[in-house]
Amino acid sequence: GGGGPPPPRHSFSAPYFTLLSQSKIVVTVNPPSWEGDHRLFESLASGALVFVDEESRHLLSLLGLRDREHVVLYSIKDGDHLKELLRHYQENEEAA
Repeated sequence: GGGGPPPPRHSFSAPYFTLLSQSKIVVTVNPPSWEGDHRLFESLASGALVFVDEESRHLLSLLGLRDREHVVLYSIKDGDHLKELLRHYQENEEAA
């Protein structure tokens, strides 16, 4: 199955939000065939540097969010590039 939007959430996990609020970097991955989801917006609200897969490029432009200014875009097809980006921002916190 799949392909449609993820089911709505009717509750929240306190440990999840605690961990999210303590994170410096959050990597999000959209569900297949779905551009953006609640995890993206929760991550943006956390104050962490948010890595977003390229599938969200259109949504981000609609929201006025720019790559390397508000979020960091990466390709889920290129794990090495993601690792390089993560290493760069871990070693250069002022760039975040």
